[in-house]
Parts: sequence; structure tokens; C-alpha cells
Amino acid sequence: MNRNHFISGLTLGLLLTGCQGVQVQNNQASFNAINPISAKPNVRFMCSEGKDPETQQSLPTTYALINDSKKAIIRWESDRFANAGWQRYKRCTEVASRLEKVYNSNTLNLITTGTINSQPVICTTAAAGGDCQDLLITLKPEDDGLGIVKELGEILNGRLLETESKPDGQGQKIYMQVDVDRFAQIPTFQED
Repeated sequence: MNRNHFISGLTLGLLLTGCQGVQVQNNQASFNAINPISAKPNVRFMCSEGKDPETQQSLPTTYALINDSKKAIIRWESDRFANAGWQRYKRCTEVASRLEKVYNSNTLNLITTGTINSQPVICTTAAAGGDCQDLLITLKPEDDGLGIVKELGEILNGRLLETESKPDGQGQKIYMQVDVDRFAQIPTFQED
């Protein structure tokens, strides 16, 4: 077999199997670190009824749909926004839509607390220390925004990136880096 033909065949074979890092120079193959190309998982978000594992109560639940499985992200127990026309199922559906939008636009990487229209919220931000970019969830003033951001961040395979004191001396603000694609790859042990 001709050496040039072998090297060309080797390069093509590695490209077809999804590997990177082969360089052919002067008819000699040299190999860098070969890393498999991992496909981005097919993640969508939706609202559906789900059972709370502790109470067995059926609740509107925001799910991440990953290929053929689903993972619960938020169970909507409270009807505190019902007087404003936001019943649990409506909030669930709206938050699923917001998550889908920011995931598809690649801005669901960093979440924090903030204020939009004088309401406390959980939102995305472009950088630690930055302002809200996209609204995810509206909170009540008495809600523990820091706790909710931490919990949501942990569910979405996040890690605490930064904590800062608020300028008005009213507590702290945190930034959670989330990785939905990695979250999607973690096996689901309990589905409803």
C-alpha cells in the first residue's frame, strides 16, 4: 500500500469517527491529543403534571426533556401569584418557555437574582457582577432568592461562581454558573 494513500485514509477515517487532532505534514502523520466530538444533547423544556415524590400530590412541573426522558426542574406548589392572574400551571408554562428561549440562544450559562419592574427575580446574566439579561422566574419580596438560585443552579449542574455584597448593604448576591448540557447527560434515576 502506498504510504500517502494510507495517511490520507487514516485522516479520513479519524474524521469520520468524530475525532480531532490529526495533522499530516510532509507525508508524516503526527497525533495531538485526540478528543471525541460530543454532540450537543437535544434539550427542550415543558410544563406537565408531575407527582411530588414526598407528598404524591400532582403538581404542575417544569421539566427538561432530554431525548426520550424528562427531568423535573421546578414543582409549582404555591399559588401566591394567582391573584395577579398567574396560576401555577400558567407560571410553569411561562418559565418552561423562558428556559427554552435562553437555552436555545445560549444565554442559560449564568443565573443570579435581580430586580425587574420593582419585583425580585431570578434571571440570566452575561457575566458575574452583571445585571439581569433575561427573566426566568418572578419572586415575592419575602422569597429567599439566594436559596432559590442556589437550588436551581445545583439542579442544573451548576457551581457557585461569585458572591458579592449588595451595594445597599441588604445582604448578598450570588452568581451560579450552570451547565444544562452536562445536566442532560446525568442519568435520571427517578422519573414521574
